[in-house]
Amino acid sequence: MIRHLDHYLEYQREYRGGCCVIIKHLLAKYLCLICGNRYGNYLVGLYMFTKVLYFTNVICQLFMLNGFLGTEYNMYGFAVIRDLITGTEWTAAARFPRVTLCDFQIRQMGTIHPHTVQCVLPINLFNEKIYIFLWFWMVFVATATCLSFLRWIWVLAFRYSRVRYIRKHLLIMNKLNRDDDRDAKLSYKFAELYLRQDGVFVLKLVAKNSTDLVVADIVSALWDNYRNKPMNLRNDTDFEDSGSTA
Repeated sequence: MIRHLDHYLEYQREYRGGCCVIIKHLLAKYLCLICGNRYGNYLVGLYMFTKVLYFTNVICQLFMLNGFLGTEYNMYGFAVIRDLITGTEWTAAARFPRVTLCDFQIRQMGTIHPHTVQCVLPINLFNEKIYIFLWFWMVFVATATCLSFLRWIWVLAFRYSRVRYIRKHLLIMNKLNRDDDRDAKLSYKFAELYLRQDGVFVLKLVAKNSTDLVVADIVSALWDNYRNKPMNLRNDTDFEDSGSTA
């Protein structure tokens, strides 16, 4: 598994040089404006784009139901909450009325007699509960997706959060010396230039599907593998320090 991750992380490196490549990496690293395999954020961009599709799907379904019912269904849940707070009876609801007036005609001796009577619509008892549940469910899914999106941005988009996450696991495995500036600088390069956003993202997914102990073992093995690399391979993507690529 460590060899596979190392091959993937090495494959993400940009082997070309030039000013344009440096600018693209800076835009991908600090502003998240460029996404791709060579910029270390391909998996993150794909994952976040999928979450945007989830959110868009829920909102579109909500407005499609609004067009289908034609009764401002997108505001239905707020109206229900308001009625519960004010104590308004739901029998007077305009969206799913339980009692209404029905027009029908009776033909007698060649004459049509129109009549209007009060009708009970028991099916709306079920319709009302079903569509209330659908509204709150879709709003819940949209809210949860939005919060998850913001959480992943906080975890992956900010450099300090990524570096702290990696250093925490290195400290757990006694691979890092708090008082050694060289270890601090090397751990920063390890997180930002070797793992980058995709590497930290994969570790986060492993932690969610297993345990932090497994992640600590993986980080420790990757750290040992990184430290055993030649110095030129460690720094060949450091655009800020060297200003060029290998």
